[in-house]
Amino acid sequence: MNNQTTETLKKIMAKKTLGLPLTPHEIAFLTLYGNTTTEATK
Repeated sequence: MNNQTTETLKKIMAKKTLGLPLTPHEIAFLTLYGNTTTEATK
């Protein structure tokens, strides 16, 4: 996974953590890639 994908996932997870509404695009992105950022950073 490239750096741009990882950064995008981190931003989406931050929005989700803060309880901000996600756009349909962000929801689809999260569905596709899931929690791969947490696995990749370990």
